[in-house]
Amino acid sequence: MRTQIAAMAATLLAACSTVHHEAGNALTETTTKSADAYAQCLAPKWQAFVPSATSTATATGWSIVAAAQFTGEQAIATIDTEGAGAKVTVFLPPEWAGTTAWTNMARACL
Repeated sequence: MRTQIAAMAATLLAACSTVHHEAGNALTETTTKSADAYAQCLAPKWQAFVPSATSTATATGWSIVAAAQFTGEQAIATIDTEGAGAKVTVFLPPEWAGTTAWTNMARACL
């Protein structure tokens, strides 16, 4: 029984994560900056906006995540090495679609 509940919970969490990324692609840009340099620019901006924002190295670059305090909704920036520069994608929850602060901060670092 516990195994079935754990499997169901994992499935539901995976489904929510997938929908979040597909529904909330707010910005996709390329930059001549390296993934490291871009992450060093964007992370402090998001942390000033949401102090609990985290920056994590990935196999292809960086991921920066900022969660809303009460709802847990997340803004996510993926910074992937692409040639000599990087590809930047910002994902926002659908409820944040009208919010420009996240994408403005991302554009300021390009």
